[in-house]
Amino acid sequence: MFCFRKTALLSAAFVTAALSAQAAQYDFQVIAKTGNSIGGYTIFNFNEPALLNDNGQVVFSASHSGGQGIFTPDRALVKTGDTIDGKQLSFVSSPALNANGNLLFLGGFAGGSAIFNQTNALVKTGDTVGGQPIFSFYRGLSLNGNGAVAFQASTGTSFPAGSAVFVVRPDGSSKLVVAPGQSVNGKTLSAIGTPVMNDQGVVALRGEFTNFDNPDDTGIVTMDSSSDSAPSLLAETGSTVDGRTLTIFGFPSGVTQDGAVVTMANFSGGRGIFSLAPVPAAPDRICSFRRVTRLAGRLSRKSAWSR
Repeated sequence: MFCFRKTALLSAAFVTAALSAQAAQYDFQVIAKTGNSIGGYTIFNFNEPALLNDNGQVVFSASHSGGQGIFTPDRALVKTGDTIDGKQLSFVSSPALNANGNLLFLGGFAGGSAIFNQTNALVKTGDTVGGQPIFSFYRGLSLNGNGAVAFQASTGTSFPAGSAVFVVRPDGSSKLVVAPGQSVNGKTLSAIGTPVMNDQGVVALRGEFTNFDNPDDTGIVTMDSSSDSAPSLLAETGSTVDGRTLTIFGFPSGVTQDGAVVTMANFSGGRGIFSLAPVPAAPDRICSFRRVTRLAGRLSRKSAWSR
């Protein structure tokens, strides 16, 4: 069950004017650029989007004169060639930063890869989590404020069936939270996407479902990783919003602390960014819709949306 919260759409001219007015209130600075030397390493390319937490801390992944690294604006946090937990790093990527300044990243080493912090490997290829062996990791880690990380990994058989989403906590405990083949609200998952997770441990992801009549049958699947409750379907292909029928979902970008999920979805004639909130328990609460913006074009099930 889900609800949508509704807001008015602003005209392009109004938005532009509002943004111009807001821009005058800020002091814009260049955080880093190619050619900069940070900690003695010359940056020549940025590999992934930079990360910014609530305290204004910035980290980013970049290629430099000696390999790859994860940097702040003034120092290298980790780089290829470093040794962590007995593993010499051959690549570093996919940094994740939380509000407390904790950093996780994917790192490769001879014979495998792992999710690392700056001192330890939290989970690595060859480990078994929830009865499933970890063969490789997908890009995209979601690190919450409590230090728990949600991630997608290959479990050794052909994609998409041979993948699952896992959560590892700071105390070392871990669990498998969802995998293809599971039933969600009576529908069978055929594929899953990269997860996002909030501080309460609620995990959200894009699910694809076995449906020979509609190969675009998708939805937003949520689950509470702190309990043994079954995954639930927050929204799905065929859900009607503000008179529009949603046809295919993109990948969620985040989960708010009250469990609302932000994602893109197609409807007949266009595309929008939506905030999907769980239906509250109180019967007198009105469910409504929030379309953050409307975009031209359509999603393709196997397009740049695929991860």
